[in-house]
Amino acid sequence: MGKLFTKEQAKEFVKEGNFKDADQLWDALTEPFKEILQATLEAEMDTKLGYSKYDWRNKEHENSRNGHTKKTVITKAGEVTLDIPRDTNQEFEPIIVKKHERRINPSIDDMILSMYAKGMSDRDLATHMYNIYKVDLSRSHWS
Repeated sequence: MGKLFTKEQAKEFVKEGNFKDADQLWDALTEPFKEILQATLEAEMDTKLGYSKYDWRNKEHENSRNGHTKKTVITKAGEVTLDIPRDTNQEFEPIIVKKHERRINPSIDDMILSMYAKGMSDRDLATHMYNIYKVDLSRSHWS
């Protein structure tokens, strides 16, 4: 796979954004990253069904699209809310954002477990994760 972001594009991106630190850069990348994830999910559904969204003429089986389900996942760029495509036969298994997956960056899981094992309180852990990743973690994210 080729580069998605060239040096020239990065220079222009920084020039236009007037970024003061890496956090601002991550914030600016959240929306484009979400769009890439969303496009990937839609492409996965196209592949599963064998035809693109509006190309019903090439539909060769009974299974079809059946709307979307909202899902919020945690990424390196922060929290991202996606529209996960569904199919009528409930056979679609996304690859890029797996079912029941809440974090795309598995290293966050390891970090949370490590801090928790070292005795950090739930509240301190949530505050720490928000300060680093701008992610608001509720207790349900850890279990």
